[in-house]
Amino acid sequence: MILLLASALGAAQAAAAAAPDASPTAEAKAFEQRCAGRQFETAIAREVNGKKRLSRIHLCGEAGQTDAQWVATLKDAIAKIEAVPGFSADSKTQAIEAIKDEIVKAGGKVETAPSPDIGVASTDLPAAPVEYSALPPLPAPAPVVAANPAPPIEYSTLPPLPAPKVATSATVAASLPLLAKPQLKIQCFNPADFAAPADCDSLERETVLTVKAAEAVPSGTALRFMRRGDMRAEVDLAQLQRGKAEKIALPREVCAGVVESKVEIQIVRRTSAQSTGQVVDTLGPYLLRC
Repeated sequence: MILLLASALGAAQAAAAAAPDASPTAEAKAFEQRCAGRQFETAIAREVNGKKRLSRIHLCGEAGQTDAQWVATLKDAIAKIEAVPGFSADSKTQAIEAIKDEIVKAGGKVETAPSPDIGVASTDLPAAPVEYSALPPLPAPAPVVAANPAPPIEYSTLPPLPAPKVATSATVAASLPLLAKPQLKIQCFNPADFAAPADCDSLERETVLTVKAAEAVPSGTALRFMRRGDMRAEVDLAQLQRGKAEKIALPREVCAGVVESKVEIQIVRRTSAQSTGQVVDTLGPYLLRC
C-alpha cells in the first residue's frame, strides 16, 4: 500500500491506493507531479499476512511555504497518521519518528517522552527548623585606667600609596564560584540511516544530536562546538525537565570550509555575572566528516 499525505497551509489531505509495494501506482505518480511545494518521503516496514512489506509515505506542502509553515504541515501530518486505523502502532511509530527528524532539519523542535532508564533519586531532606532563645545583653566592659599613661603616638611622613590595581576579566572569572556540571546524555544519529541514536564516535554534516536530561537543565546552558580550538557555533539548550530530551541538528558553521577535521563539544553554563560563560565539561574530540 502507498499512503500519500498532501497538506496545504497546515491542513493535510490523505489518499491511499492498493498496489504492489515495490513501485508506486499511477495515482501516486500523478500526486507527486501535482505537488508544487516541498516534498518528504519515507518508507515503513509492515507485516501483511505474515510477510514483511515496505510502504511509502509521501508528504506534499504548499508552494512558497516558509520553514515555519512547513513545520506546521509536518506536525499536522503526524496527527493524521496517528488517526489512521489501518496502521499498527509500530508502523505509526516509524512514520512519526521519520517526520520528527524532518521537523528538526527544517528548524523546528520536537520533544520526546521521558526515557524509562534515566532516573535520579533525590536524597535531599528538609532541614529541621532552627530554634533561637533570647539571651540577656552582655554587660558593658569596665573602663581600664592605666597607672602610667602612654606618651602620645608620633607620626612620620610616609610615601604615597601605589595606584590601585585594575581587575581584568580573567581575575574576575577566577574569583567567581565554579558552576555544577549538568547531568546530560548526548547521542548521535543520521536520519538517512534509519538507525536509533547511539553514543557519538564521529560527526557528519547531517548528524542530529539527541540531548537527554538526567536532571532539570538550568537556564543559561549551551553546547559550544570547538573545531581545533576555534569556536564555530553555540546552541542554547531548552530548560528541559528531568527525563526530557531535545534534538539538535549539527550547526552548518561546524562544517564550513572543511572536508575533515576534529571537533570538541563543550557544555557551557552562564549566569548574570558570567556573560562569557563557564565551561563545565568537554566531550570529544570527534572526527568530523563534511
